[in-house]
Amino acid sequence: MRPPRAAAQASARPASNSAPAYLARPRASRKGPVPVFAAYSGRSSGARLGGSQDGPDRAAGHNGGGGGGSGGAGPSDRAAGGWVVSSAAAAVSAPVAPPTALDSAGAALLEAVASVRVRVPALPPLGRAAARGGGGGGGGGGAHDLEGDHPGPAAVAAAGPAAADGAWPAPPAAVPAAPAAGHPLAALTARADAWAAAGERPGDEAWAALEREARPLLRGAPADAVVALLDAAARAGRRPSAPWLAAAQAEIAAAAARAPLSVDDWAAALSAAARCGPVERGCAAAAFSDTTPALAAAPPDGAARLLWGVAKARAAPPPAWLEALRGALPALAPGMSAPQLACALRSLAVMSERTEGEELRPAAAALAEALAARGPASGAGPGELAQAVWALARLGCRGAAHVSAAAALLAPIQQQLPRLTAGQLGCLLWALAKMEAPVPPSTAAELALEFAAQMRAMSNREWVQSAWALAKLGARLSPASADAFWQQAHLRTLAPGESTLVLWAVARLGLDPPPRWLAAQLARVEGSLPGLRPDQHAATLVALARMGRAPPRGWVAAFEAATRLEEFKLQELVNMLWAFNALRHAPSLPWQHACVTALRAACADACGQSAPLGADAVAGLLEEAGLLPVLSEAVAAQSASEASGDEGDDDGEGSCPLSFAFELPLGAA
Repeated sequence: MRPPRAAAQASARPASNSAPAYLARPRASRKGPVPVFAAYSGRSSGARLGGSQDGPDRAAGHNGGGGGGSGGAGPSDRAAGGWVVSSAAAAVSAPVAPPTALDSAGAALLEAVASVRVRVPALPPLGRAAARGGGGGGGGGGAHDLEGDHPGPAAVAAAGPAAADGAWPAPPAAVPAAPAAGHPLAALTARADAWAAAGERPGDEAWAALEREARPLLRGAPADAVVALLDAAARAGRRPSAPWLAAAQAEIAAAAARAPLSVDDWAAALSAAARCGPVERGCAAAAFSDTTPALAAAPPDGAARLLWGVAKARAAPPPAWLEALRGALPALAPGMSAPQLACALRSLAVMSERTEGEELRPAAAALAEALAARGPASGAGPGELAQAVWALARLGCRGAAHVSAAAALLAPIQQQLPRLTAGQLGCLLWALAKMEAPVPPSTAAELALEFAAQMRAMSNREWVQSAWALAKLGARLSPASADAFWQQAHLRTLAPGESTLVLWAVARLGLDPPPRWLAAQLARVEGSLPGLRPDQHAATLVALARMGRAPPRGWVAAFEAATRLEEFKLQELVNMLWAFNALRHAPSLPWQHACVTALRAACADACGQSAPLGADAVAGLLEEAGLLPVLSEAVAAQSASEASGDEGDDDGEGSCPLSFAFELPLGAA
């Protein structure tokens, strides 16, 4: 079923009401509903009317698993979660009358939303579980961002012996901590090392005895002796008790107060402490205090290890440390090896959980440019390069330089696609879709073939988000790949949030879902409708409209009851209106009244006003934005009803406030 189109036609307007030049209205250029304001490629401000996201990072909208996003979505992202589905020009119907002049707030809104495009459930942002390899069996997937969540570092861990830590790639060129010669703690470290060498995990009694022996020896001990003992404990598979670990970290900070530690020392200390348990704030603060003035003169490999240690410790760097890092990395990056650059990028991505991505993007740009300049013979494996691309997407990098770096990294990855694991492939696809990287059709086809070859090894999360990413990249599945896809679809039991995302992917990929499978997905979604996010509600309805599959009346009734329209953004509201029109379904009168109320509030919120806009302002806004006046007429009818004291509760009697006997040039995913 083809979504409706309206003929593009411009009309002469008085000078006072004319839209800015960048709001020229081109004709629709592709199938499907058109994003609100997407036709206008002008300036953009921070105002976003689309779905959530990028968040890097809201919840994935499904149970268990991975990191936090749309994703989303894919959809975050928080799915999550931006997931621009279509950049086609908006189809605009012939205006029926000159619009009402916009006030300054409305004019500002039009300028602000000139580049807003449609969003789908966010791929989730990186949550703690995803970063530690949780979720969906493979640690991948991802999140806001479904924001949304997004793949975690474990899913794309670098191949090879360096990946010693199960949930984390080992720091590049890691230097094992060695205890101070002759210190009494050295004997206890040797005991723990003997357990590790024999493959034995010490029992509770044996470890408690070691802690009792070590406790008095910690006082005043050199930092390297304490770090060596923590490192040995991690290798032996023991997590020290919380009081003992806190005391050990306090002694490291005290040793640093006596004599500042080097960048390498702090990298080893943070890594060892994080492997044993939570890193204390006092220890992290001492690390940042010592390394802030030392970053500029740090050896490149030491700086890479420090970034990894800070990321693994999940500490929030202070502004002074971030400023020093941004100033030092451009000079340090050329001295790092390709694996170190990739590891540093991964570290920055994980650090963004505790720091705004904007603070880290300049540093990521320096690392990405240096890594892209190395070329195919850089020495980094395809998994490391894939994780570097993931890191750029996770940090919200969208600039031309970042996208160019991602494209440069894709070339050597493409030459070694079969070497990627299923999780690494999922991370790569998610990152390319999230960054809106320009992928040639031939490359997209190759990625789709690799997806078909590896989908059996993917977790549910990886499989769903890979399908979402391929759809967003404009790929198409071959008949053989489509058969393999449906085999997997019938074998998998998806969470409700995953079902919403796979429905959107199926619609965008142009696949024809088997009726029984579609009914099963709708039943799974119906039971969780009250817990879904607004972007997931809108994406599900739009997917059904794209497929031309009208849901049962009972499902629609449950959908209407579950939609909290006051939480919907303008883009999501018009997406649902487009979908209802495409499905030839008129919602119930109470839902329509609530939708008009939400529409007025969403317009006001986009204009930065607290009170709902009046009929004139909404009419001007919608008309100038290329929307049909029928919505503004509904607003006018509701405003008149409010003025007369009638709240519009007519128990089903009376006229509909929204008419669906027309074609809507409204945005939809």
